[in-house]
Amino acid sequence: MAPQKRFRTAPRAMRRKRVWARDIDAVTLAGAGSAFDLMADFRTAAGISSNPPGLTVGGLLLDFNVVQTSARAGTGDGVTIGVIVTNETVAGEVERPTTDAHADWMWWQFIAASTAATGTGYSTFDALGGPVRIRSRRRMDELGMRLWLVAQPSGLTTWDWKHQSSTLLIMP
Repeated sequence: MAPQKRFRTAPRAMRRKRVWARDIDAVTLAGAGSAFDLMADFRTAAGISSNPPGLTVGGLLLDFNVVQTSARAGTGDGVTIGVIVTNETVAGEVERPTTDAHADWMWWQFIAASTAATGTGYSTFDALGGPVRIRSRRRMDELGMRLWLVAQPSGLTTWDWKHQSSTLLIMP
């Protein structure tokens, strides 16, 4: 006798609403680096001052460009990049990818500068053209949690940094 199919009697739970938060920024990186609140524009457009509890970061599309603007890179020079969800509200207090490497990073990567001489004497990160897709989820359980992109240079050089991001948010 063939097995019988079972049908659900209870309706499926409704899917949570999904929205995109976008961010574009450009700065010069030096020293301790910079932290970018990737959801600041989302909160401004929504008219809220903090992210609602239960919000889930469902993924991130990140496109960035880093160009060295000072003397040619030395061995070991580069930029360490990380994306993290944290309670910190001030950019200067957010964990840094090089000193807090064991924090709960959604994404963490060191990108070494090219030491090959170029026509201008500067190095660029040509190998990372195009977007990076981060497929890691983080839940914002508490009021005021934020999604930070942190870029921290190493060495004595300065860097021009540009990024644009699209973050998939799953509403509570």
